[in-house]
Amino acid sequence: MKKLMISLILVWLGLGISTISAANNNIRSEYQLMPQYPWAKSFKVKLFLYPTSDVQKIEVRWSPSDIVTVVPDSKVVRATAKESPYALTFKIVPRRKGQILLHASIVYYSGVSTYVDSIDIPLEFDAYLHLPPGPNHTLYLVVFYLVVFVFSLIVVYGVYKLANFIIYDYIPKWLARKTSQPI
Repeated sequence: MKKLMISLILVWLGLGISTISAANNNIRSEYQLMPQYPWAKSFKVKLFLYPTSDVQKIEVRWSPSDIVTVVPDSKVVRATAKESPYALTFKIVPRRKGQILLHASIVYYSGVSTYVDSIDIPLEFDAYLHLPPGPNHTLYLVVFYLVVFVFSLIVVYGVYKLANFIIYDYIPKWLARKTSQPI
């Protein structure tokens, strides 16, 4: 419960990247929310898995939700070594506004037994399907609109140069060739 409260506070404060960990005797796992850019609806979640013993495979499955889509909905890592970090990246695509507690089940299969861990990620989306803004949100917006403005200037300048070439260079030469030919 304490981890859930910490993650809710981090999301509420709008921190761009937050890392929360969960651990038991056989499993240690963390997640990291990557920032959501203002011009994109989707964002990424990285899961870091640290098996405390050698396991045959690790499987991560996301619970289905009507608010978000997780791509891919499951991943498998085979033949893992003890204390070797494994990073899995998942893309989260929001479909409608609302609050959700996104649940991932992490299953560790060893030769003798199976261990199960889970991570809950609290998310809240506004009407525009964005997370609460992070510390770099304003910077991303400024850079985005600056790039659009510069690209627009380049397009306008290119159209201006092309029109000048056609009107003052190409058409007079074409007319001179046509008028100099005998009828």
